[in-house]
Amino acid sequence: MNTINCPNCGAEAPVGSAFCDSCGNSLAGVAARPGPGSGAGFGSPAGGFGSGPAGGFGGQQRCPGCGESVMPGEAFCGNCGTPLSTSAPTAFVPPPPVSSAPTWSPPPPPPPAPSWPSSPPAPPSPSWPSSPPAPADSWPSSPPAPQSWGAPPAPQPAGSLCPNCSSPIQPSDVFCDNCGHALTPGSGFPSEPQIPVKFESDPHLPMPMTPPEPPAPVIPVLSPRLVVQASGATLNLTPGKNEYLIGREDPVSGSFPDVDLVPYGGEEGGVSRRHAQILRRGGQFSIEDLNSVNYTFVNRQKVAPGTPHPLQDGDEVRLGRVVLQFKTN
Repeated sequence: MNTINCPNCGAEAPVGSAFCDSCGNSLAGVAARPGPGSGAGFGSPAGGFGSGPAGGFGGQQRCPGCGESVMPGEAFCGNCGTPLSTSAPTAFVPPPPVSSAPTWSPPPPPPPAPSWPSSPPAPPSPSWPSSPPAPADSWPSSPPAPQSWGAPPAPQPAGSLCPNCSSPIQPSDVFCDNCGHALTPGSGFPSEPQIPVKFESDPHLPMPMTPPEPPAPVIPVLSPRLVVQASGATLNLTPGKNEYLIGREDPVSGSFPDVDLVPYGGEEGGVSRRHAQILRRGGQFSIEDLNSVNYTFVNRQKVAPGTPHPLQDGDEVRLGRVVLQFKTN
């Protein structure tokens, strides 16, 4: 019967076993050992590589690089890749068994005992003054002398130093030019006495006269108006307004213009209900035709509807056949 030997502990195991029953090592790849009476071959004394003492492995074939079991005839180790054809086999030396017995070591020597003096030192005795301290509620026999304050600092001469930064200063300086310290009399810096100034008035001297203010420019007051050329009637335009509607009054249609030309021949003269309007912008006047039927003329020049035309004092304005004169002065 062929058996195999465990490469770890050397115990025998049947061929085909995966693990050693003694140590649990893996038996994969371990070569079989022939039983008694078998011919010379692999593992016999004359078997060559892998045999007995001449094989170098004690009947087992292992990788010379990592010691893992290899199969006979393999060219490289399946674990580390070491070539097996040219390397000489080496005998596998199993590791020494680990001893489970505890190792005893002598205990460390005890620390040296402290050396005490022959007698312990005496506790320090409290040292008291010759007389015990006075109680807290005992007042001194005489009150303390009042603190004497020093005399106020003498005024410094002219051209002395700043009391804050010791920079040179002048008597007329109010602040130090170097640090900005206020040089007031309280800081020890002398100040010149203030002499009140007396103002005297002589009743015989003439009083100064204030020149009169120039008169305000006179703004002419404009009083715009329309003068009917046929009758000489004057139609004043209400002051304070910026627009003046000129036309014919018609209560039925709701037309109530600022200047009604019905009494001055407006209906016979072809004046529309909303014929034109006079506009005021500051001191400038203009007239605008409101798309009338019979047009608006200024100095016999037709005014385009919807376009303001400037008006000057004395201009002739004709609405249809009614002739007016525009006046402002």
